[in-house]
Amino acid sequence: MKNNLRPPWQPGQSGNPKGRSVGSRSKLSEKFIQALHDDFAEHGPGVIEQVRKKQPGVYLKVCASLLPREFNVRSEPLFEGMTNEALSQLIESVRCELATRAPEGSDLGADKASGDKRLN
Repeated sequence: MKNNLRPPWQPGQSGNPKGRSVGSRSKLSEKFIQALHDDFAEHGPGVIEQVRKKQPGVYLKVCASLLPREFNVRSEPLFEGMTNEALSQLIESVRCELATRAPEGSDLGADKASGDKRLN
């Protein structure tokens, strides 16, 4: 009996070398996202507020669904090995940067790195 089966694919070889046609998978996604965008532009903030107040569980579920599935956290301290002088210089430079970004008349960043006041 003659075997009409083709030889098995080699590692890394595709069973469909031409792949799916361009855009076939994304057409529905693009239309859905556009419709969602249009609806949000018209009703978004009000609906979000209603859901938050009336269905906090749904609101929380949506918020959680927007977060990445994996979240990598660096475990080593960022400032380990820095001298007190280097830390003071860093704090002062952050305060200066904040002062340049603060609205006029605000005292944000005005304190020196002496630790008189803490940044919130």
